[in-house]
Amino acid sequence: MYDAYILAEGEDGLYIVDQHAAEERVRYEALKRLARAGGGGTVRPLVPIELALTPAEARALASARSALQALGFELDAVDGRIALTGYPAWVEEEAARALLIAVSDGEAATVETLLHVMDEALKTKACKGALRANRRLGDASMAALLRALAEAEEPYTCPHGRPVLVRLGPETLERWFRRR
Repeated sequence: MYDAYILAEGEDGLYIVDQHAAEERVRYEALKRLARAGGGGTVRPLVPIELALTPAEARALASARSALQALGFELDAVDGRIALTGYPAWVEEEAARALLIAVSDGEAATVETLLHVMDEALKTKACKGALRANRRLGDASMAALLRALAEAEEPYTCPHGRPVLVRLGPETLERWFRRR
């Protein structure tokens, strides 16, 4: 519907599904599983990403180095600069750089904060890669998306909190059509 929504009948009513939000939810949960498993490999840029840091920022980054390495980040110290030589494939380069800056600024000093920043990066990656409006899906693609959504841990909202679907029960339709 309008190349943005899927209409689907369920046992308990009619569902209107936002195809972007649905795929975003499915992609986010898949990325999260991949990140937890340490999978997806490592991206090694041809030219390491260098950050010019103050001594205090470099110390902050050094103190979080083991946590960063556990998440799949590879860092080298070169002439007073920190070089990012590898980062997890489930993170975009921009998010990897932003994470290092947040850590060096002390914004992500704890593992918990670091994980929160990483989770936000996963949400952004899932959103950017999800279907956009004005993309017509075929029946097979719609069915596959709905099956994947049905298996999601949290199928009712996208990772950013927007609703994925709206249910219209028989009572609502009967009221609208004045059958009751």
